Amino acid sequence: TDTAVIHAYEGSTAQAYAQKFDREFVSLGVMPVKAIDSGKCGDNLTWEMSNYGVLTIGGEGEMYPYGWMYDENDNEEYVSPPWEKYSDVIKKVVIGADVLPFDFNIIDYLALTEVDVDEDNTSICDIDGILYHKQLTHLLLYPKSSLNKEYETPDTLTVIYNIWNSSLESVEISESVERVRYLVGRNIKTLTFLNPMTVIDILGLSQDCVIY
Repeated sequence: TDTAVIHAYEGSTAQAYAQKFDREFVSLGVMPVKAIDSGKCGDNLTWEMSNYGVLTIGGEGEMYPYGWMYDENDNEEYVSPPWEKYSDVIKKVVIGADVLPFDFNIIDYLALTEVDVDEDNTSICDIDGILYHKQLTHLLLYPKSSLNKEYETPDTLTVIYNIWNSSLESVEISESVERVRYLVGRNIKTLTFLNPMTVIDILGLSQDCVIY
C-alpha cells in the first residue's frame, strides 16, 4: 500500500524500490558480508563468492585449466570456471599470496572494478586495482568497470595485454612499451605513445580520439 514502511538493508533492492515509489524506508544497517558460494578451483586452491560481488581465490599452487583450449580432436572449446554463473555481478577479485598465475581472461568481467593481490604474491601484483606482472613489465588486466578517467603506464612496462574500459578519457603509453595487444576505449579522447615504434595488435577507439 501507499503507507507501507519498508525495513531493509542499506543499498539493497528494497531500498531502491522505496526510493523509486516514494515509500518510507527504515534502515537495518549495512548488509553483513557473507559467502554465497564456494568450492575448489585447483588441487590446493579454493574460491569463494560473497554477497557483495567479491570473488576470493586462495590456497596454494596452480588453478585447474579454464578458458579457451583445444580438446583431443583439436576442437576449440571453452571450459567455464565454477564462478561463471556470477559473472554479471563480480566487482572485485581478491587473489591470495600463494596463487600462481592463470588465464586472467576468466576474471575479465564487465562489472569488474578492481583486482586485489596479496602483497606477498611473488608472481603478480596490483596497483590501484590494475593487475600486473610482479616486476611491472606486463600489464595483465585493466578492469573493465574501473572509473579512472586517466591512465599512465609505468615506465617499466614492456607489454600491455588487455585494456578495455569505457571510463578512460586519456591514456599515455610510456616509452618502454614495445607492444600493445589489446586496447579498446570508446571514450578515450587522447591516446599518447611515447615510443613511435610500439607494435599495436588491436586498437578500438572512437572517431573523435586524437593519437599523439
